[in-house]
Amino acid sequence: MNSRILKSVEYPSEIYKELGETITRGDIWQGELINKKKNGALYWVFATISPIKDENETITHFVAINDDIPERKHAEAELQKAKKAAEVANQAKSVFLANMNHELRSPLNAILGFSQLMAQDANLTPVQQEYLTTIGHSGEHLLFLINEVLELSKIEAGRAELHPENFDLHRMLTELEEMICLSAADKSLELSFKNRADVPQYVRADKNKLRQVLINLLGNAVKFTEKGRVALCVSGNNFCKESDNLPKVTCGLHFEVEDTGAGIAPDELKDVFVPFVQTASGQQSQQGTGLGLSISQEHVRLMGGELYVESTFGVGSTFKFDMPVEVVSDSQVATELPRRQVVGLLPGQPVYRILVVEDADASRLLLVRFLESAGFVVHEAVNGMEAVKITQKWQPHLIWMDIRMPEMNDYETIEIIKAQQSELRKRKTVIIALTASALEDDRKKIKAAGYDDFLLKPFQKEDIFEIMRKYIGAEYVYAETPIRQVPTAVNAVPPVSDLGALISDLPSDLLENLEQATIIADMERISALIAQVRDYDDPLADALDVLADDFKYNDIADLIWNTKENYNE
Repeated sequence: MNSRILKSVEYPSEIYKELGETITRGDIWQGELINKKKNGALYWVFATISPIKDENETITHFVAINDDIPERKHAEAELQKAKKAAEVANQAKSVFLANMNHELRSPLNAILGFSQLMAQDANLTPVQQEYLTTIGHSGEHLLFLINEVLELSKIEAGRAELHPENFDLHRMLTELEEMICLSAADKSLELSFKNRADVPQYVRADKNKLRQVLINLLGNAVKFTEKGRVALCVSGNNFCKESDNLPKVTCGLHFEVEDTGAGIAPDELKDVFVPFVQTASGQQSQQGTGLGLSISQEHVRLMGGELYVESTFGVGSTFKFDMPVEVVSDSQVATELPRRQVVGLLPGQPVYRILVVEDADASRLLLVRFLESAGFVVHEAVNGMEAVKITQKWQPHLIWMDIRMPEMNDYETIEIIKAQQSELRKRKTVIIALTASALEDDRKKIKAAGYDDFLLKPFQKEDIFEIMRKYIGAEYVYAETPIRQVPTAVNAVPPVSDLGALISDLPSDLLENLEQATIIADMERISALIAQVRDYDDPLADALDVLADDFKYNDIADLIWNTKENYNE
């Protein structure tokens, strides 16, 4: 057999070599080939080439049977083309969602954050407080809608994941009842939450997804019920067993959310869990995106269950699902500490140097204000190059860094900072990412890039302070905690009553600057001005330091004001 006759520019020579070797040793070869017509046109065939032998088992010639397969090959080519186009479109969608997620969350971070800061102003009128509350609620609703769209995109891309944790199921249900009871009371609805005796208190499951499913179902029940009742019933579904080869007990839970609302028409039941499709009652309410039930269904499936609905139009609806959970002991559940308002740093700690790296002015200003209000010393940078220079010179304890920056991206910035610290054997600076991405893959990339942790925008002030407590050991004074006095030597610092005479000897421009700094609570500026006071009077500077460390800026301002009043007299 001369395999050279099988060579073709359409196939690698190795394929024809394998074909020739197969039929030469007497075996049958089958496969797809490209043939050429007399007019030179190429076409696909499925070929079967069989050797023909004589009585001595010697191969004398070969028989080839070709089946034309142009239609199938064309279909396969079109399928590959469509698949490639879908992959390109899906990638474009992912990029678009990532960009829009960032573009929406960043300004929303500023809206919610500055509303939170302003709400702490004791001088606000009741009307202004009401306006701020409306802004906050509207921002939170917008965040909820953004999260729904993002969650659906993760589900469609197959990127939704379970994140099980140990938690107190009874406590979570109580918190849900407290949340829903307000909206139910507004409509004079009876709200009922029932836990059967067979429901374990401490379980391991995806708490956030379960909570979101129940919020969606209960929220819809209240929204579409004008009179009557809304009820949640949780029970065991009669199986609790030890898992094979594992010291675990797995229980099944059954959830039912029942309402006496508008109900769903029979012809609409099939579309209840279809994304962006709303029933007639949903369209009439002109609320929501039509995503809540679709997301809830997918979350329940991910948790090992299925969401069902039974409904009678004009009478009401019942949504129900089962899901398995692992039963744990109370000792395996971390104690949830109440969120407390930080009003400052506990005196007696190091001067914590914090660098904020963020190119968006509003986001940078918000974070700086949060940090300065607690007493941290803060520097700012608008890009990676500035961050590298400041870090090399100033050696901050912690860096807050946005993951999207101009000139030098965050990965390059981290690499240079860590290389500098390693070369100079400097203390390791903690670096925390600020990100608008809630995608799990992006979070993994953030950790892999060298960040110590990340915080998702929009963030709460308490989350900022908690991360800094965790990583640099910062301790705080809380709104309900009495401020601890800094220990001082007896008679080392003059009492406040004696400071008036001392402060009146200071230059008027220094007093003016110090007064302005205390009015806006600019701690870094106050510290710098008190250092200038030390050039004139050490005991006075010490006394002002004590007042500043205890955040008694009003006392300092009053001393200066009284001094100015005495001048006028």
